[in-house]
Amino acid sequence: LPVVTLHDTDGKVLVESSSAASPDRECWIDWRAPADGDYMLRLRDVQFGVRGGLEFGYRLSVQPTGPDFSIRLASDFINIVQGGRVEVSVTTRRAGGFAGPIDLTIDGLPAGIRAEPAQILANQNSGKLMLVADDDARPVDGTLRVIGKATIGEMKVDRVAAAPHLGRDVEGVSIGPPVTEHFQLTVQHKPVFRLHC
Repeated sequence: LPVVTLHDTDGKVLVESSSAASPDRECWIDWRAPADGDYMLRLRDVQFGVRGGLEFGYRLSVQPTGPDFSIRLASDFINIVQGGRVEVSVTTRRAGGFAGPIDLTIDGLPAGIRAEPAQILANQNSGKLMLVADDDARPVDGTLRVIGKATIGEMKVDRVAAAPHLGRDVEGVSIGPPVTEHFQLTVQHKPVFRLHC
């Protein structure tokens, strides 16, 4: 569980990010230098001083950024019953000062399932998508994508939502990428009988 801190030349901490405090277990800093100069980036484990060693490997990326955003889902699957409604939570990570609204759409919905218009409001980091199933929607499985659309400057930008897949462990470790850009929808038949004891 890494902790990343950014320091000035006097050792003063300017900003810190901890994977232990992040819902997606990622360290991420979006920072603008107040002036040209030297800055130091420190990467350590949350259990620094207690555990560590060569087996604690991390991948660190430092790159220039501009106004942008990414969107995430909490899960890579969702179930809905015929005639039912279900809410999908969507979060965004904004970068480079982008604060505008993000329109949410779903690509690949099967017949009989619709998504109500949704948006992550300006200066907000989360929103809700509502899926509605018709009473006669066919029970089916489908692979969908959630897409966020926004205008950044003069440019229209689309971003596909990422979701943690079931192949990773609770700390986000997986053989391949720990996220997928697809999520599975299962339309379930209404209960046709009930058992009473």
